[in-house]
Amino acid sequence: MMEVMATNYSRGINEVKLFEIAKVFIPRENDELPEETDKLVIGMYGEANFYNIKGVVENLMNALGIERCLFAKESENPIFHPGRTAKIIIRNKEAGVLGEVHPNVTDNYDIEERVYIAEIDLNSVFKASNLNKKYKSLPKYPSVSRDIAMLVKDEVTAAEIENIIRANGKDILESIKLFDVYKGKQVPEGMKSIAYSITYRAEGRTLKDEEV
Repeated sequence: MMEVMATNYSRGINEVKLFEIAKVFIPRENDELPEETDKLVIGMYGEANFYNIKGVVENLMNALGIERCLFAKESENPIFHPGRTAKIIIRNKEAGVLGEVHPNVTDNYDIEERVYIAEIDLNSVFKASNLNKKYKSLPKYPSVSRDIAMLVKDEVTAAEIENIIRANGKDILESIKLFDVYKGKQVPEGMKSIAYSITYRAEGRTLKDEEV
């Protein structure tokens, strides 16, 4: 993927969004035959950021009927920038990784742009997918939306924040949407302001203000 993106960049293409599917062979111990698996790799640069690549993965999971796709902090993968990467978790198992490619890697490919990549194990995705269409009746009770902004340390990922919101929202949480990440003069050094729009709804009643 990086070679393909480097070729596009060298030809003056300023914005790229690509994907590829390929078989990957993972070595095993004791001279056993390597494990064979299918991988989906998504790559982008230009008008892109961490939340764009994360949104692509979320949309893919939603389209495949995977309801519980979570993102967990990943700091040990040398390919990615520390603090700008996350593990993809499906059914409590690691199914991939996404994030901003480390500058040392992009320098090796002579790409002077921030590059974002997601690598997903398709075998894990197919096992968890559910393509049976489910239709829900229109909700009878109104939703309640709240916009919240918070100051957090730079190393805190959106995935960590969203997991906390989901854990506390329980059955009434309908959706979470990240709409702003800001670092500037009004934000202390080493911190960032991150803002979400959160929607709540209960199936059988109207929510009270104190519940949200």
